[in-house]
Amino acid sequence: MCVRVLVATAVLNLHVSIALVPYLIGPFFAATLIAGWGIRRHKKEIASAEISSASPSNPLQFVSALQMAVLFQIVLFVVRWARKTWGETGVFASAGILGFKLLIGIAVGLRRFRRIVSISLFTVAVACAISLALLH
Repeated sequence: MCVRVLVATAVLNLHVSIALVPYLIGPFFAATLIAGWGIRRHKKEIASAEISSASPSNPLQFVSALQMAVLFQIVLFVVRWARKTWGETGVFASAGILGFKLLIGIAVGLRRFRRIVSISLFTVAVACAISLALLH
């Protein structure tokens, strides 16, 4: 996510992207360490998932794609409604609420996934807060 934010920001404004680097270093390293730990811990599960995903059971994942399209449309309607109702403040508030992946992971995920998502995203959020506190 941190790299994606930097690239997208660089496309829009290179100077802002460069200014963001110090703020994103902490969250980037926290996410990298968590991902590395998860990969090492679950290597066998990852290998078996790759083997099972090689089977052509549902190459288009139609149901998942349809669910994502519906969810995306709902998000667009909510953002448009927030803009009409509260203006720019509504857009920023809805972006914060709709972009908070921790709540989505907890609400939709299975028990094991909820625990992993909660710990991981909370750790990255703490790294973001520390970066902001130290640099701002």
